[in-house]
Amino acid sequence: MNLVYRSLLVVLLSLSVLSVALAADPAAEAFEAGLELAREGRYAQALVRFRQARAAGLDSPKLDYNLAVAHYRLGHYAQAGRLFRKLVDEASSLRQLAYYNLGLVANKRGDEAAAVAWFEKARALNDNLRVKYLAGRALQRLRNTTGAAAPRRPWHGFASLGVMHDSNVTLANDTLTGITGVSDTAAEALLSTSLWLAGNRRHGLRVSLNGYMQKYRQQGSNDFSQLAASLGRYQSLGQWLGRVYLRWEESYFGGASYQRAFSLDGRLQRPLGKQRRLNLRYRLSRLRATSSRFDYLDGWRQQLRLGQRWGGAVSRFKLDYQLELNDRRDRIGSTGNFASFSPTRHALRARLERGLPARWRASLEGRYRYSRYRGQNDLADGSRRRRIDQQYRVSLGLQRRLGRHWEFEARYNYTRNDSAIETYQYRRALVSAGINGFF
Repeated sequence: MNLVYRSLLVVLLSLSVLSVALAADPAAEAFEAGLELAREGRYAQALVRFRQARAAGLDSPKLDYNLAVAHYRLGHYAQAGRLFRKLVDEASSLRQLAYYNLGLVANKRGDEAAAVAWFEKARALNDNLRVKYLAGRALQRLRNTTGAAAPRRPWHGFASLGVMHDSNVTLANDTLTGITGVSDTAAEALLSTSLWLAGNRRHGLRVSLNGYMQKYRQQGSNDFSQLAASLGRYQSLGQWLGRVYLRWEESYFGGASYQRAFSLDGRLQRPLGKQRRLNLRYRLSRLRATSSRFDYLDGWRQQLRLGQRWGGAVSRFKLDYQLELNDRRDRIGSTGNFASFSPTRHALRARLERGLPARWRASLEGRYRYSRYRGQNDLADGSRRRRIDQQYRVSLGLQRRLGRHWEFEARYNYTRNDSAIETYQYRRALVSAGINGFF
Protein backbone atom coordinates (compact mmCIF):
# COMPACT_ATOMS: atom_id res chain seq x y z
CA MET A 1 0.00 0.00 0.00
CA ASN A 2 2.95 2.33 0.63
CA LEU A 3 3.79 2.39 -3.09
CA VAL A 4 0.41 4.01 -3.70
CA TYR A 5 1.56 7.22 -2.06
CA ARG A 6 5.05 7.51 -3.47
CA SER A 7 4.02 10.03 -6.11
CA LEU A 8 2.00 11.99 -3.54
CA LEU A 9 4.96 12.12 -1.19
CA VAL A 10 7.24 13.49 -3.87
CA VAL A 11 4.72 16.16 -4.83
CA LEU A 12 3.88 17.29 -1.32
CA LEU A 13 7.00 16.81 0.76
CA SER A 14 9.38 18.12 -1.86
CA LEU A 15 7.36 21.33 -2.03
CA SER A 16 6.49 21.62 1.63
CA VAL A 17 9.72 22.98 3.08
CA LEU A 18 8.61 26.23 4.61
CA SER A 19 10.75 29.33 4.94
CA VAL A 20 10.47 32.29 7.28
CA ALA A 21 12.02 35.71 7.18
CA LEU A 22 14.32 36.00 10.16
CA ALA A 23 16.98 38.40 11.25
CA ALA A 24 20.58 37.50 10.53
CA ASP A 25 21.39 35.61 13.70
CA PRO A 26 22.80 32.12 14.38
CA ALA A 27 19.35 30.54 14.71
CA ALA A 28 18.18 32.08 11.42
CA GLU A 29 21.36 31.09 9.62
CA ALA A 30 21.09 27.48 10.81
CA PHE A 31 17.42 27.34 9.81
CA GLU A 32 18.05 28.74 6.31
CA ALA A 33 20.97 26.33 5.85
CA GLY A 34 18.66 23.46 6.83
CA LEU A 35 16.07 24.59 4.29
CA GLU A 36 18.66 24.61 1.53
CA LEU A 37 19.90 21.15 2.44
CA ALA A 38 16.31 19.85 2.52
CA ARG A 39 15.65 21.27 -0.95
CA GLU A 40 18.66 19.25 -2.16
CA GLY A 41 17.28 16.10 -0.53
CA ARG A 42 20.08 15.96 2.07
CA TYR A 43 17.75 15.39 5.00
CA ALA A 44 20.27 13.99 7.47
CA GLN A 45 22.37 17.17 7.22
CA ALA A 46 19.22 19.32 7.22
CA LEU A 47 18.10 17.69 10.47
CA VAL A 48 21.41 18.65 12.11
CA ARG A 49 20.99 22.30 11.06
CA PHE A 50 17.36 22.45 12.23
CA ARG A 51 18.43 21.13 15.61
CA GLN A 52 21.13 23.78 15.76
CA ALA A 53 18.47 26.42 15.08
CA ARG A 54 16.39 25.01 17.95
CA ALA A 55 19.41 25.03 20.28
CA ALA A 56 20.13 28.65 19.30
CA GLY A 57 16.68 29.70 20.51
CA LEU A 58 14.39 29.40 17.49
CA ASP A 59 10.97 28.02 18.45
CA SER A 60 8.31 28.27 15.76
CA PRO A 61 5.72 26.02 14.07
CA LYS A 62 7.62 26.30 10.80
CA LEU A 63 10.74 24.89 12.42
CA ASP A 64 8.66 22.07 13.93
CA TYR A 65 7.19 21.32 10.52
CA ASN A 66 10.56 21.15 8.79
CA LEU A 67 11.96 19.00 11.58
CA ALA A 68 9.00 16.64 11.11
CA VAL A 69 9.53 16.47 7.34
CA ALA A 70 13.24 15.70 7.80
CA HIS A 71 12.44 12.93 10.29
CA TYR A 72 9.82 11.50 7.91
CA ARG A 73 12.18 11.42 4.95
CA LEU A 74 14.79 9.66 7.10
CA GLY A 75 12.29 7.03 8.20
CA HIS A 76 12.00 8.32 11.80
CA TYR A 77 8.23 7.93 11.83
CA ALA A 78 7.72 8.10 15.61
CA GLN A 79 9.56 11.45 15.86
CA ALA A 80 7.77 12.81 12.79
CA GLY A 81 4.39 11.80 14.20
CA ARG A 82 5.03 13.56 17.53
CA LEU A 83 5.97 16.81 15.79
CA PHE A 84 2.99 16.72 13.42
CA ARG A 85 0.67 16.14 16.41
CA LYS A 86 2.24 19.14 18.14
CA LEU A 87 1.36 21.24 15.08
CA VAL A 88 -2.25 20.02 15.24
CA ASP A 89 -2.51 21.36 18.81
CA GLU A 90 -0.47 24.55 18.49
CA ALA A 91 -0.55 25.81 14.89
CA SER A 92 -4.01 26.17 13.40
CA SER A 93 -2.62 27.50 10.11
CA LEU A 94 -0.72 24.23 9.57
CA ARG A 95 -3.35 21.90 11.00
CA GLN A 96 -4.68 20.60 7.68
CA LEU A 97 -1.17 19.92 6.40
CA ALA A 98 -0.30 18.21 9.68
CA TYR A 99 -3.39 15.98 9.40
CA TYR A 100 -2.36 14.92 5.90
CA ASN A 101 1.20 14.15 6.94
CA LEU A 102 -0.02 12.17 9.94
CA GLY A 103 -1.93 10.06 7.43
CA LEU A 104 1.28 9.46 5.51
CA VAL A 105 3.09 8.51 8.71
CA ALA A 106 0.34 6.07 9.73
CA ASN A 107 0.39 4.48 6.28
CA LYS A 108 4.16 4.02 6.44
CA ARG A 109 3.77 2.30 9.82
CA GLY A 110 1.17 -0.07 8.39
CA ASP A 111 -1.78 1.37 10.35
CA GLU A 112 -4.30 1.84 7.54
CA ALA A 113 -7.26 2.58 9.82
CA ALA A 114 -5.38 5.49 11.39
CA ALA A 115 -4.27 6.68 7.95
CA VAL A 116 -7.91 6.82 6.80
CA ALA A 117 -8.89 8.81 9.91
CA TRP A 118 -6.14 11.41 9.42
CA PHE A 119 -6.84 11.80 5.69
CA GLU A 120 -10.53 12.30 6.49
CA LYS A 121 -9.62 15.14 8.87
CA ALA A 122 -7.40 16.74 6.20
CA ARG A 123 -10.12 16.49 3.54
CA ALA A 124 -12.75 18.02 5.87
CA LEU A 125 -10.84 21.34 6.04
CA ASN A 126 -10.70 23.97 3.31
CA ASP A 127 -7.60 25.92 4.35
CA ASN A 128 -5.50 24.48 1.52
CA LEU A 129 -7.38 23.14 -1.49
CA ARG A 130 -4.34 21.27 -2.81
CA VAL A 131 -3.96 19.37 0.46
CA LYS A 132 -7.70 18.71 0.43
CA TYR A 133 -7.41 17.24 -3.07
CA LEU A 134 -4.40 15.06 -2.17
CA ALA A 135 -6.18 13.75 0.93
CA GLY A 136 -9.17 12.79 -1.22
CA ARG A 137 -6.94 10.98 -3.70
CA ALA A 138 -5.26 9.10 -0.85
CA LEU A 139 -8.64 8.01 0.50
CA GLN A 140 -9.77 6.80 -2.93
CA ARG A 141 -6.83 4.46 -3.06
CA LEU A 142 -7.28 3.28 0.51
CA ARG A 143 -10.97 2.48 0.23
CA ASN A 144 -12.74 -0.21 -1.71
CA THR A 145 -16.25 0.07 -3.16
CA THR A 146 -17.92 -0.53 0.21
CA GLY A 147 -16.09 2.37 1.80
CA ALA A 148 -13.93 0.21 4.06
CA ALA A 149 -10.17 0.32 4.21
CA ALA A 150 -8.81 -1.78 1.37
CA PRO A 151 -6.98 -4.78 2.80
CA ARG A 152 -3.30 -5.17 2.00
CA ARG A 153 -2.69 -8.42 0.16
CA PRO A 154 -0.94 -10.63 2.70
CA TRP A 155 0.56 -13.00 0.13
CA HIS A 156 2.15 -12.94 -3.31
CA GLY A 157 2.98 -15.75 -5.70
CA PHE A 158 5.05 -16.44 -8.80
CA ALA A 159 4.93 -19.45 -11.10
CA SER A 160 6.92 -20.32 -14.21
CA LEU A 161 6.69 -23.23 -16.65
CA GLY A 162 8.96 -23.66 -19.66
CA VAL A 163 11.16 -25.82 -21.86
CA MET A 164 14.87 -25.55 -22.59
CA HIS A 165 17.52 -27.03 -24.86
CA ASP A 166 20.94 -27.66 -23.29
CA SER A 167 23.86 -28.09 -25.70
CA ASN A 168 26.07 -29.63 -22.99
CA VAL A 169 24.36 -31.11 -19.93
CA THR A 170 26.80 -29.71 -17.41
CA LEU A 171 26.61 -29.76 -13.64
CA ALA A 172 28.19 -26.36 -13.31
CA ASN A 173 26.46 -24.80 -10.33
CA ASP A 174 28.31 -23.72 -7.19
CA THR A 175 28.65 -27.25 -5.79
CA LEU A 176 28.58 -29.87 -8.56
CA THR A 177 30.94 -29.96 -11.49
CA GLY A 178 30.68 -32.59 -14.20
CA ILE A 179 30.56 -32.46 -17.98
CA THR A 180 28.62 -34.96 -20.09
CA GLY A 181 29.28 -33.60 -23.58
CA VAL A 182 25.68 -34.59 -24.44
CA SER A 183 22.84 -32.27 -25.50
CA ASP A 184 19.27 -32.73 -24.32
CA THR A 185 15.98 -30.95 -23.80
CA ALA A 186 14.37 -30.40 -20.41
CA ALA A 187 11.25 -29.07 -18.75
CA GLU A 188 11.52 -26.41 -16.04
CA ALA A 189 9.03 -25.43 -13.35
CA LEU A 190 9.29 -22.85 -10.59
CA LEU A 191 6.77 -22.01 -7.89
CA SER A 192 7.27 -19.34 -5.25
CA THR A 193 4.94 -17.80 -2.67
CA SER A 194 5.44 -15.34 0.19
CA LEU A 195 3.21 -14.37 3.08
CA TRP A 196 3.42 -11.24 5.22
CA LEU A 197 3.10 -12.31 8.83
CA ALA A 198 3.22 -8.69 10.02
CA GLY A 199 3.91 -5.19 8.70
CA ASN A 200 5.41 -4.35 5.32
CA ARG A 201 8.73 -3.72 3.59
CA ARG A 202 9.48 -0.81 5.91
CA HIS A 203 8.90 -2.77 9.08
CA GLY A 204 7.66 -6.31 8.81
CA LEU A 205 8.09 -10.06 8.87
CA ARG A 206 7.64 -12.32 5.83
CA VAL A 207 7.86 -16.05 5.18
CA SER A 208 8.61 -17.48 1.72
CA LEU A 209 8.42 -20.96 0.14
CA ASN A 210 10.06 -21.94 -3.15
CA GLY A 211 10.27 -25.01 -5.34
CA TYR A 212 12.24 -25.58 -8.56
CA MET A 213 12.50 -28.58 -10.88
CA GLN A 214 14.59 -29.26 -13.99
CA LYS A 215 13.86 -32.61 -15.66
CA TYR A 216 15.72 -33.82 -18.75
CA ARG A 217 14.09 -35.90 -21.46
CA GLN A 218 16.94 -38.44 -21.73
CA GLN A 219 19.59 -37.49 -19.16
CA GLY A 220 17.42 -38.27 -16.13
CA SER A 221 20.46 -38.95 -13.93
CA ASN A 222 21.27 -35.23 -14.23
CA ASP A 223 17.85 -33.93 -13.16
CA PHE A 224 18.08 -31.13 -10.59
CA SER A 225 15.49 -29.80 -8.14
CA GLN A 226 15.39 -27.71 -5.01
CA LEU A 227 13.04 -26.85 -2.14
CA ALA A 228 13.59 -23.74 -0.01
CA ALA A 229 11.97 -21.82 2.81
CA SER A 230 12.96 -18.53 4.39
CA LEU A 231 11.91 -16.15 7.13
CA GLY A 232 12.74 -12.50 6.49
CA ARG A 233 12.80 -9.46 8.73
CA TYR A 234 12.39 -6.07 7.01
CA GLN A 235 13.42 -2.85 8.73
CA SER A 236 13.82 0.75 7.63
CA LEU A 237 17.04 2.30 8.97
CA GLY A 238 16.87 5.96 8.03
CA GLN A 239 17.50 6.09 4.29
CA TRP A 240 18.57 2.44 4.29
CA LEU A 241 16.15 -0.43 3.82
CA GLY A 242 17.43 -3.55 5.56
CA ARG A 243 16.45 -7.21 5.22
CA VAL A 244 17.70 -10.25 7.12
CA TYR A 245 16.73 -13.78 6.04
CA LEU A 246 17.09 -17.17 7.63
CA ARG A 247 16.95 -19.68 4.76
CA TRP A 248 16.80 -23.47 4.40
CA GLU A 249 17.50 -25.24 1.08
CA GLU A 250 17.29 -28.92 0.16
CA SER A 251 18.86 -29.78 -3.21
CA TYR A 252 18.25 -32.97 -5.23
CA PHE A 253 20.38 -34.52 -7.97
CA GLY A 254 19.11 -37.40 -10.08
CA GLY A 255 16.02 -37.62 -7.90
CA ALA A 256 17.89 -38.02 -4.59
CA SER A 257 18.82 -35.42 -1.99
CA TYR A 258 22.51 -34.53 -2.07
CA GLN A 259 22.87 -31.26 -0.13
CA ARG A 260 21.22 -29.25 2.65
CA ALA A 261 22.07 -25.61 3.28
CA PHE A 262 21.26 -23.21 6.10
CA SER A 263 21.98 -19.56 5.39
CA LEU A 264 21.95 -16.15 7.05
CA ASP A 265 21.39 -13.52 4.37
CA GLY A 266 21.59 -9.79 5.10
CA ARG A 267 20.86 -7.04 2.56
CA LEU A 268 20.88 -3.23 2.60
CA GLN A 269 19.56 -0.81 -0.02
CA ARG A 270 19.95 2.95 -0.10
CA PRO A 271 18.77 5.47 -2.71
CA LEU A 272 21.45 7.75 -4.16
CA GLY A 273 19.18 10.23 -5.87
CA LYS A 274 16.04 9.66 -7.91
CA GLN A 275 17.44 6.99 -10.26
CA ARG A 276 20.35 5.43 -8.40
CA ARG A 277 20.40 2.78 -5.70
CA LEU A 278 23.23 1.24 -3.72
CA ASN A 279 22.91 -2.46 -2.82
CA LEU A 280 24.94 -4.38 -0.23
CA ARG A 281 24.65 -8.07 0.60
CA TYR A 282 26.35 -10.61 2.85
CA ARG A 283 25.40 -14.29 2.94
CA LEU A 284 26.83 -16.97 5.20
CA SER A 285 25.91 -20.59 4.39
CA ARG A 286 26.52 -23.87 6.18
CA LEU A 287 26.50 -26.67 3.61
CA ARG A 288 25.89 -30.30 4.57
CA ALA A 289 26.05 -33.27 2.21
CA THR A 290 23.02 -35.54 2.62
CA SER A 291 24.70 -38.30 0.60
CA SER A 292 28.13 -39.76 1.37
CA ARG A 293 28.85 -39.51 -2.34
CA PHE A 294 29.15 -35.74 -1.94
CA ASP A 295 30.66 -35.45 1.53
CA TYR A 296 33.61 -33.48 0.10
CA LEU A 297 31.18 -30.54 -0.29
CA ASP A 298 30.62 -30.17 3.47
CA GLY A 299 31.71 -26.81 4.80
CA TRP A 300 31.07 -23.08 4.75
CA ARG A 301 30.49 -20.46 2.07
CA GLN A 302 30.55 -16.66 2.39
CA GLN A 303 29.35 -14.25 -0.31
CA LEU A 304 29.80 -10.49 -0.19
CA ARG A 305 28.25 -8.31 -2.90
CA LEU A 306 28.45 -4.60 -3.68
CA GLY A 307 26.28 -3.21 -6.45
CA GLN A 308 24.58 -0.17 -7.86
CA ARG A 309 21.51 0.33 -10.01
CA TRP A 310 20.70 3.21 -12.33
CA GLY A 311 17.45 4.03 -14.12
CA GLY A 312 13.72 3.74 -13.62
CA ALA A 313 10.71 2.04 -15.15
CA VAL A 314 11.79 2.30 -18.83
CA SER A 315 15.44 1.29 -18.61
CA ARG A 316 17.77 0.03 -15.90
CA PHE A 317 21.46 -0.70 -15.64
CA LYS A 318 22.95 -2.79 -12.83
CA LEU A 319 26.59 -3.34 -11.99
CA ASP A 320 27.84 -5.47 -9.11
CA TYR A 321 30.93 -7.19 -7.76
CA GLN A 322 30.86 -10.35 -5.64
CA LEU A 323 33.52 -12.00 -3.53
CA GLU A 324 32.94 -15.63 -2.57
CA LEU A 325 34.96 -17.57 0.01
CA ASN A 326 34.64 -21.34 0.46
CA ASP A 327 35.97 -23.64 3.14
CA ARG A 328 34.90 -27.17 2.14
CA ARG A 329 36.08 -30.60 3.26
CA ASP A 330 37.49 -31.20 -0.24
CA ARG A 331 38.19 -34.68 -1.57
CA ILE A 332 40.98 -36.96 -0.49
CA GLY A 333 40.52 -40.36 -2.10
CA SER A 334 41.45 -43.78 -0.69
CA THR A 335 44.76 -43.54 -2.57
CA GLY A 336 45.53 -40.15 -1.07
CA ASN A 337 44.62 -38.15 -4.20
CA PHE A 338 43.44 -34.63 -3.45
CA ALA A 339 40.91 -32.47 -5.31
CA SER A 340 39.85 -29.05 -4.06
CA PHE A 341 36.26 -27.78 -4.04
CA SER A 342 37.05 -24.65 -2.01
CA PRO A 343 37.38 -21.74 -4.44
CA THR A 344 37.91 -18.06 -3.77
CA ARG A 345 35.89 -16.32 -6.45
CA HIS A 346 35.70 -12.80 -7.83
CA ALA A 347 32.76 -12.02 -10.12
CA LEU A 348 31.84 -8.85 -12.00
CA ARG A 349 28.37 -8.63 -13.54
CA ALA A 350 26.61 -6.00 -15.66
CA ARG A 351 22.94 -6.07 -16.68
CA LEU A 352 20.95 -3.75 -18.94
CA GLU A 353 17.14 -3.83 -19.17
CA ARG A 354 15.14 -1.78 -21.65
CA GLY A 355 11.43 -1.36 -22.28
CA LEU A 356 10.30 -1.80 -25.89
CA PRO A 357 7.06 -0.97 -27.76
CA ALA A 358 4.02 -3.25 -27.60
CA ARG A 359 4.68 -4.34 -23.99
CA TRP A 360 8.01 -6.02 -24.81
CA ARG A 361 11.11 -5.78 -22.65
CA ALA A 362 14.69 -6.86 -23.43
CA SER A 363 17.68 -7.59 -21.22
CA LEU A 364 21.39 -8.14 -21.80
CA GLU A 365 23.69 -9.47 -19.10
CA GLY A 366 27.37 -10.28 -19.01
CA ARG A 367 29.45 -11.82 -16.21
CA TYR A 368 33.12 -12.60 -15.70
CA ARG A 369 34.16 -14.89 -12.82
CA TYR A 370 37.65 -15.79 -11.66
CA SER A 371 38.03 -18.80 -9.34
CA ARG A 372 41.21 -19.90 -7.56
CA TYR A 373 40.96 -23.18 -5.66
CA ARG A 374 42.74 -24.13 -2.45
CA GLY A 375 45.74 -26.40 -2.75
CA GLN A 376 46.94 -28.40 -5.75
CA ASN A 377 44.95 -31.22 -7.26
CA ASP A 378 46.52 -34.63 -7.83
CA LEU A 379 46.01 -35.39 -11.53
CA ALA A 380 45.64 -38.77 -13.26
CA ASP A 381 49.09 -38.50 -14.89
CA GLY A 382 50.76 -38.15 -11.48
CA SER A 383 51.35 -34.40 -11.71
CA ARG A 384 49.93 -31.76 -9.37
CA ARG A 385 48.26 -28.52 -10.42
CA ARG A 386 46.18 -25.82 -8.79
CA ARG A 387 42.77 -25.38 -10.33
CA ILE A 388 42.20 -21.83 -11.63
CA ASP A 389 39.06 -21.13 -13.68
CA GLN A 390 37.96 -18.15 -15.73
CA GLN A 391 34.30 -18.18 -16.69
CA TYR A 392 32.56 -15.91 -19.21
CA ARG A 393 28.78 -15.81 -19.47
CA VAL A 394 26.41 -13.78 -21.63
CA SER A 395 22.62 -13.84 -21.41
CA LEU A 396 19.96 -12.35 -23.68
CA GLY A 397 16.35 -12.13 -22.55
CA LEU A 398 13.04 -11.05 -24.07
CA GLN A 399 9.79 -10.68 -22.15
CA ARG A 400 6.28 -9.61 -23.14
CA ARG A 401 3.40 -8.89 -20.82
CA LEU A 402 0.31 -10.90 -21.79
CA GLY A 403 -2.00 -9.24 -19.30
CA ARG A 404 -2.05 -8.22 -15.70
CA HIS A 405 -0.83 -11.58 -14.37
CA TRP A 406 0.97 -13.29 -17.26
CA GLU A 407 4.23 -12.89 -19.16
CA PHE A 408 6.03 -14.68 -21.99
CA GLU A 409 9.79 -15.02 -21.62
CA ALA A 410 12.51 -16.33 -23.95
CA ARG A 411 16.19 -16.52 -23.01
CA TYR A 412 19.57 -17.46 -24.47
CA ASN A 413 22.61 -18.16 -22.26
CA TYR A 414 26.14 -18.97 -23.36
CA THR A 415 28.86 -20.00 -20.92
CA ARG A 416 32.54 -20.57 -21.57
CA ASN A 417 34.63 -22.00 -18.74
CA ASP A 418 38.42 -22.03 -19.15
CA SER A 419 40.43 -23.94 -16.57
CA ALA A 420 44.03 -24.72 -15.76
CA ILE A 421 42.85 -28.36 -15.47
CA GLU A 422 41.53 -29.53 -18.82
CA THR A 423 38.75 -31.75 -17.46
CA TYR A 424 36.96 -28.66 -16.13
CA GLN A 425 36.86 -26.80 -19.45
CA TYR A 426 33.55 -26.63 -21.27
CA ARG A 427 31.24 -24.62 -23.52
CA ARG A 428 27.49 -24.56 -22.93
CA ALA A 429 24.49 -22.92 -24.63
CA LEU A 430 20.96 -22.85 -23.22
CA VAL A 431 17.85 -21.75 -25.10
CA SER A 432 14.60 -21.55 -23.14
CA ALA A 433 11.05 -20.27 -23.45
CA GLY A 434 8.17 -20.24 -21.01
CA ILE A 435 5.22 -18.55 -19.37
CA ASN A 436 5.43 -16.66 -16.07
CA GLY A 437 2.49 -15.94 -13.80
CA PHE A 438 2.25 -13.27 -11.05
CA PHE A 439 -0.38 -13.60 -8.33
